[in-house]
Parts: sequence; C-alpha cells; structure tokens
Amino acid sequence: MKAYHGTSLKNAESIMENGFWPSVGEKHWLGDGIYFFREDDAQARVWAYHEKHNLIKKRKYREAKKYKGCVFEWKAILSGEEFLNLDTRSGAIYYSEHLEEFMEMIDEEGIQVPGNWWYLNSLFYEGIDEKFKVIQRTFSVPSVYDKHDTTIFNTLMFLPIKTGKNKEEVEVPNIPTHLINGCQVVVRDSQLISQEALKWLAC
Repeated sequence: MKAYHGTSLKNAESIMENGFWPSVGEKHWLGDGIYFFREDDAQARVWAYHEKHNLIKKRKYREAKKYKGCVFEWKAILSGEEFLNLDTRSGAIYYSEHLEEFMEMIDEEGIQVPGNWWYLNSLFYEGIDEKFKVIQRTFSVPSVYDKHDTTIFNTLMFLPIKTGKNKEEVEVPNIPTHLINGCQVVVRDSQLISQEALKWLAC
C-alpha cells in the first residue's frame, strides 16, 4: 500500500520526532486512527492546506501567511487478514453484518444512544474486530478540482448532444460527474507506521 497524509509543517516536525498520534473522538468517519489518502498525494496536499483556508476564513491573515503544509508518503505491505476494504463486495458484506449485530446489541441491551450520528458511528467502528489494523473506504472529500474552498460539489458535464442511428442529433441530459471522491485508509495500529516507512514530501 502507498498512501499520503497531509498536515501542517509544525505537525510534520513533531511526527518526525515522536511519530503519529492517532485521531480520536466522534468526528472520524472510520473511527480512531491515523488517516491517509491512498495513492493520491494531490488530495493529501489539499488537506494539508485546508487549515490555512480556515485561518483565512477567520481573517487570521498573519497566521495564514506563516502557515506551511507538508505531505507524508507511507508505504507498507499488509496481509489480507489485517486489511478491511469496505469498497469491495466482501468488505461491504462484513460491514452490513456487523452493523446488523451492532444495532441488535443496542436494542437488546437497551443502550441509550444520543441522537448523534457521529457518536453512533464511533461506537460502531470501536466494535470492528481488532485484527483489522487498516480500514479503507471511499468518501466525498474536498477535492483538487474545487476552484473555491466553499465549492464542494463541482461537476463536469458531458456534451448534451448525441448522434443516433439515423444520424439525427438528439439531446441527452447532462450527467454530473462528482470529482470529490477520496479513497481513504485509517491505520488503527500506529506501530505499522515506522519512521523508515515514511517519506517527507515537499508541499
């Protein structure tokens, strides 16, 4: 696997010295861990500068001017037993079965869960078998194709003209093609990320 992690230069220096600290809490769609974009360094660069855009939005121009981003490349060889790919049929089946068991457990034990999707999602991923040290899923994320930070759903349109068998031109509906999908992986076991497996890329 080859994957990329975008962050600030300040965080990058800490990573080189102390290693990664997993992201924890409710606001993580694949649960706790260290997040990477798979095979997509450009997407990681967008994420690296996401915080700079936030500073500009908050009108913290001095801090934004000093901000610098960085991308790490991580390479690893994983066994099939420790890698859960939710973009595959087998991964989707596992996810569905685990979700069904999870919801039944909550119902049977009468567990009161706040009406918060993020909280429920974090509990769900905590229950995934620990043997899966890396989980993969494709999501909609801010894209390199976004012209503006606030434009999340940029699309390309196919040409609305098609030539039929009788060579007459027929209009066809414009089909939106979303360009914001990011293949992400979360590393649940930080020991998989050795300093030797990291490469610091200019950004």
